[in-house]
Amino acid sequence: MRTELLNETSLYVTDLGAAERFYENAIGLEVCRRMGGLRSTLRHDDFTLVLFESEGTPLTTLEPRLISIGIAPAELDPWRERLQRREVPIEREVAWPDGTHSLVCRDPDGNRVELKTQLHHELGVA
Repeated sequence: MRTELLNETSLYVTDLGAAERFYENAIGLEVCRRMGGLRSTLRHDDFTLVLFESEGTPLTTLEPRLISIGIAPAELDPWRERLQRREVPIEREVAWPDGTHSLVCRDPDGNRVELKTQLHHELGVA
């Protein structure tokens, strides 16, 4: 399944191995580089996720930690099925007023992962 619109982002995690397994198995990214036990780079299509291992809680503020990945509307059901097959709880499904839809789950560190359908103009479709 193809992702859309996100090039690169990074997250702090407390267990690099658990985070790698989640993003590989649930989201379909592939580990392409490890830097010791402290950093890992995962890729899929044009998207790169860099994970940094941090002791304790990575962020001490109340700011939400969210990664939002754009998907084609036709991919919503296949993504839902993929998460369910991998026993990743879908925390929330949202039908937005603009006609887009989101599936929201959490990674092992509690970071919110949103898979959000994109409008045709966002995908470069006329």
